[in-house]
Amino acid sequence: IKLSKKDTIYMVLKVILLLIVVPLLLWKGWGMYVDKLDLDQQFKLSDIKLGELSSVLHGTGGKKYQIEAASNYMGAIKMANLTTSDMIKLSYIQCFAVAILLLYLIWMYGKKYFHKKELFFLAVTLSIGLVGYAFVMLVTYVFSFGPIEGPRLASFDRYIDTYILICMSIIIMLFIFVDNKKVKSIRNIFIIFLVLFLIQSPGKIVNCIPSLSSKAPSSFEKHANNISKKTKENSKIFLIAQNSNGGYQFYIKYYMNPRVTNLKKYNLPVTKIKDYKKYFDEKIKDYMLQYDYLYLISVDEKFISKYSFLFPDDDIKNTNLYKIENDNNNVKLVKVL
Repeated sequence: IKLSKKDTIYMVLKVILLLIVVPLLLWKGWGMYVDKLDLDQQFKLSDIKLGELSSVLHGTGGKKYQIEAASNYMGAIKMANLTTSDMIKLSYIQCFAVAILLLYLIWMYGKKYFHKKELFFLAVTLSIGLVGYAFVMLVTYVFSFGPIEGPRLASFDRYIDTYILICMSIIIMLFIFVDNKKVKSIRNIFIIFLVLFLIQSPGKIVNCIPSLSSKAPSSFEKHANNISKKTKENSKIFLIAQNSNGGYQFYIKYYMNPRVTNLKKYNLPVTKIKDYKKYFDEKIKDYMLQYDYLYLISVDEKFISKYSFLFPDDDIKNTNLYKIENDNNNVKLVKVL
């Protein structure tokens, strides 16, 4: 079936709506939500300087860690394996090439069920999305992830294979559509599912079958269980995890949801401060008073020696839980047994 000029324009408008307008509306809406709640943001648009990107890519501008992040990212896009099988190793670009090949086979298999250029436009749209998504992630790693997570491409496979999953989901739906139009063939569906299974991220597939992914409770889950037994669901928990990067705040919250945890002040300084009581009163106290409980995940001797004035006794150790009380605008901790 030949597309009319009107249908072509309509299809282009739909692509613009889905790829540009909807993402912009979601981004704007999320920004308004974050501003309203006064939340900290890891990724701030003000940190992104697109004018410097070219010089960073060429190694002639930007900070050293940004140059390293850009170089590592460009290499990972072409070479880093995203597949499940040890026998089949495919990068982001190679996975997309497989997706386009499967799309072509679907067109060959059921071309009469599509408009003449319908799948061509879909391939072009997915290709534009591939480049756009890769560009956004490049900019994010260079300007937003910082000097530690940027160069080491933190969670690269988890972020980058998101777009591949979208492509493969579309292909599965198209194949089932064509297969149902022709002859309902379980064998054909199984074959294409097997191909997609081989090139997907293993964690996402295994998680679909709880019995395969079940394991002994993690330390995060144990901490969450300790807290959950002694607090209410609407409680706000101030977690202290010395010498950590803040991961505990997210992982423990996941297991004790809907309780809220602090996203900063979890790693209190233990050096280069003359008066720790004064520092606490000026920098920590007001923030801590917003929470209902204090829980110690990981504290060391330095922390204990510097902040012992906070605690009701000398028994300061990991897994202790304290009720936070406001005593004339001062923090008073009462140990929860």
